[in-house]
Amino acid sequence: NQPNGQMNLEQLNPQATQQVLYIGFNQDFGCFSVGTNTGFRIYNCDVFRESFVRDLDGPIGIVEMLFHCNILALVGGGKSPCFPPSKVMIWDDNQLMTIGEITHRSEVRAVKLRRDKIVVALDQTIYLYNFDLQMIRKYDTALNLKGTIGLSPSPSGVVMCCPAIQKGHVRVADLVTGKEEFIAAHESPLSYIAINFDGTRLATASEKGTIIRVYDTKPGSGKEPQLMKEVRRGTHYTEIYSIAFSMDSRFIVVSSGKATIHIFDLGASEVPVPTEEESAEKNRKSTFGFLSGVSNYFASEWSFAWYKGPDVPSICAFGPDNSSVLVVASNGQFLRLAFNREKGGEMECKESETFCAGIYL
Repeated sequence: NQPNGQMNLEQLNPQATQQVLYIGFNQDFGCFSVGTNTGFRIYNCDVFRESFVRDLDGPIGIVEMLFHCNILALVGGGKSPCFPPSKVMIWDDNQLMTIGEITHRSEVRAVKLRRDKIVVALDQTIYLYNFDLQMIRKYDTALNLKGTIGLSPSPSGVVMCCPAIQKGHVRVADLVTGKEEFIAAHESPLSYIAINFDGTRLATASEKGTIIRVYDTKPGSGKEPQLMKEVRRGTHYTEIYSIAFSMDSRFIVVSSGKATIHIFDLGASEVPVPTEEESAEKNRKSTFGFLSGVSNYFASEWSFAWYKGPDVPSICAFGPDNSSVLVVASNGQFLRLAFNREKGGEMECKESETFCAGIYL
């Protein structure tokens, strides 16, 4: 149930004494942020390096970047939080100070930024703000303790996706026109929602973590979102830690509690759902595919590429070349994996780095 490209480690294990509370990518996956017991850190992904460290007066539970600029959204976390967990603090890193705050009556579960909007998730409500901190709208949701939200960063597609009130349903909201559509995505409660850069595609997973469904959201078209693809991560229930689209929307990459990174091929972005013959050449299909009329399980498409590890909770995203995968693991490990866009198969680890080396003991 983590928001798009982010992981709140304190929520995964509330009883543990965490040194690192949060890891999350920025909107273009060029950087990632880390919330720690003493402040926050920012790392560059393209050429791995620590960009800067900010020591504050206590733990930070959420660090939401705005692309590569000096504005961030911070929320306190941990045992003695730096800021109240019910407040979103707008931080200007040029001035090294907070320049605004949004106060709520309960704990903030997630924050998402785009250049013109701020989205804040509470337990059963999502609030939409302009950057002048004026509230535009609020949305009621099903219980959403881990704050799953999808928010497109593109100027051309202003789309937000979040749990609807009904279990397993997704609300797709065009934030320009105000139009909304609802998708009955799963029978079980939602655990993850991911949206591509321009808001035209949506991926969902339920708490079971076995099936991922991908929809064409058709923002602004007046048409209902259409199911494009259904893919199977595995047969056993597990938690989905992250789902991310490639920038060309051809692939999604998934990390889960089964310690394997999976890539699924969705087909070219301008092409509708591939035929069964086309799909058979891409994602692996069940040996029993000829029984597809009997069971959805047998018809499910399996992963196109994969990597075994890491064996700890992690988030993942695609590199700028769309043929590499970036993995940020909760044990302080950063990996760069390579995959073949045409043949798939097992991914190769090209780079392994360590972040927060002085914190992880």
